Amino acid sequence: MAKVLQKLSDQQLLQALQEDEKGVFNVLFDRYFHRLHGFGFSLLNDSETAKELAMDVMFRLWQKRKDIHLQEDQTLVPYLFRSIKNAVLNHLRKARILTQPLDTLLDEATDLALSADSRFNHHELAALYEDALRKMPEQRRKIFLLNREENLSYSEIAERLNLSIHTVRNQISSSLQYFHKHLGAYDETAILLLIAVLL
Repeated sequence: MAKVLQKLSDQQLLQALQEDEKGVFNVLFDRYFHRLHGFGFSLLNDSETAKELAMDVMFRLWQKRKDIHLQEDQTLVPYLFRSIKNAVLNHLRKARILTQPLDTLLDEATDLALSADSRFNHHELAALYEDALRKMPEQRRKIFLLNREENLSYSEIAERLNLSIHTVRNQISSSLQYFHKHLGAYDETAILLLIAVLL
């Protein structure tokens, strides 16, 4: 049954969710939670907070399922990504660290993420990312993955690999330049967001 549900469109899943069909929410959760967490982390650089906010967004999707309506060719991406952006904004306001430039940056970041999602489907984007990652020098790839996938800080990576923080910082910077070259149609901010959508 789960495999059948996974093949359904967002519109079909939402309709089934509104009818309280069993297992549907789990499929939507698996489809979007990691992308929302990755996007939140790219904005906050705080994995736990990003995870909590992504959970809140998915919970609100369940709560508001009867009020959301999609056309056949629409996805939940705009709704969910704007929800996570608003969740990040609210978190920063409560922490009293939100500035106007950051507010504007979050709007631009969300627009970039939505634009990236409309231009590529998840599998095409994953293929581009994996191809670039595979061609990266081994040590740089290891440092990059420790930072992006295990959410380790520069100092934690330096300690684990017996490197200087300066070396780790340079390798992360080189990684971003590398992705910029490999995905030449995007600027550095867009590349960060493209990667965040995948993780």
